[in-house]
This record gives sequence, C-alpha cells and structure tokens, in this order.
Amino acid sequence: MAEQTSVLKPRRPREVTLNDLLDKLLEKGLMLHADLVITVAGIPLLGVNLRLALAGMSTMLRYGIMSDWDEIQRATAAQEQKKGSLFLSAGEKVSFSVFPEEAGGNKKQKTDAGSNILNRIIHYFVSEQRKSFWLPGKFSLSGGRLCWTGQGYREPLFLVDSADVRKVALLAGHTGPGEMPVLKMVYLGRLHPQEAYFSGEREALEKWLALFKEAKGTFLETCPACGIPAPARRLLNEGCSACGWVSGKAKNRPG
Repeated sequence: MAEQTSVLKPRRPREVTLNDLLDKLLEKGLMLHADLVITVAGIPLLGVNLRLALAGMSTMLRYGIMSDWDEIQRATAAQEQKKGSLFLSAGEKVSFSVFPEEAGGNKKQKTDAGSNILNRIIHYFVSEQRKSFWLPGKFSLSGGRLCWTGQGYREPLFLVDSADVRKVALLAGHTGPGEMPVLKMVYLGRLHPQEAYFSGEREALEKWLALFKEAKGTFLETCPACGIPAPARRLLNEGCSACGWVSGKAKNRPG
C-alpha cells in the first residue's frame, strides 16, 4: 500500500498587532501619491494633488528626506549647548548666575566673600508621580525672576518672580542630601500658593533666606558693579553694601 504524503504549504499568520504595524510603518515607511479631481455635471471643479511620506525620522534621513531640517536643528542645538545659556524671553538677559561646585573639583574661588557663599551647589526636591528625589543644580537671577536649573539641563526646572515669594524658612528636623538643611519656599502659583524645597550648605541657604526676608515681596536685582543679588529697593535707595556702588538716585538725593 502506497504511503500517503501531505504537501506542506506556506502559511502566513494573520495575528498582527498594532505594535507590529507601527514598527513596520516606522521602519519601512509609507509613500502615498494621489491625484483627485472632483467634477459636477462633467465639469471639473476641484483638483487635489497629494504627495505623502510617513516614516520614522531615521528612515526619512536615510532616504534623504528632511535632511535640511535635520542639519538646521543639529546646528542650533550645538550652538545652544556651546553657549550653555538658558531659554529666556524676548529682551531678557542673565544678570546673575551661581554655578555649582563639582564634588572633589578644584574651582577658582571668587574674591568677593558674598559671591563665594552663593557659589554653592543647591539641590531641588522633585516629585514625579510615584517617585521623588533631589536634583543638584544652580540658582540664577534674570529680570527679577529666580531660576533653578539642574545639572545637565538647559531649561530651568523652577522659575518664579522674586516678588511672588511670600515665605521662606529653614525646616527644623528635616534634612536633604548629605544631612544638609532644607529651605522651604512658599510662592504665588497660578491658582493658589505653592511650595518648593531646596537643600544645600547652611551658610548658602541662610544667605538666600536673608535676601528674601529683606526683599519682603519686592524684586531681587543684582548690583551692576559686582553682580551680588540684593533687593531692588535697597540698591536704588542705599546702594550695594558689598562693593560700595551707589545708584544715581542716591547720588542726586539732597544731603
């Protein structure tokens, strides 16, 4: 009796998920060329000429599509990274910046004692969904706004008008990284007061604490001569206590 044999035929599984479809679309791409003419009573009224390319950016660049845009974006990003500047609004400029000290690094110390105290690393408490952590970074002042920018970031993660700061205090019984003290800041949010927490060396935090308490809801500015931050009211009326700079208003005040 002859043995019966079955012929194996190729079969393609039909279970294709949405993820498989998206992966194939991004990897291979999709090209659509269409010409559409809408007519009424035999008279052409509207014509559509459609040329569509849909794919992942790596696929686009591999075939030379959007290569000019990619070169412009890379050049812009390289310039911004080289400058290391913040993204500021039109007409703004950084008037004071505090750069954090690297752990174990040998940094050139500033001659001014007040600036040296402020030139310390400051940690910012970040809470995202189910996790929270401390990030090291720096403080800077620009146009009366207090900015905190993390190491490795170009945009500030914390930004507030210095005049909107309503309360600052060192928290008793709370410590941050390395058992350093914690500074609590209450400021005006869009709908209600909000809180922010910073941690750093006590000497540096006390310096910022004294500045905000003296400002009492007014703007913090920087001395045009030495760059040390101070309440704008004191700079205009009395001058800078750090370097002795005197404003034009104080000079012209009758004795």
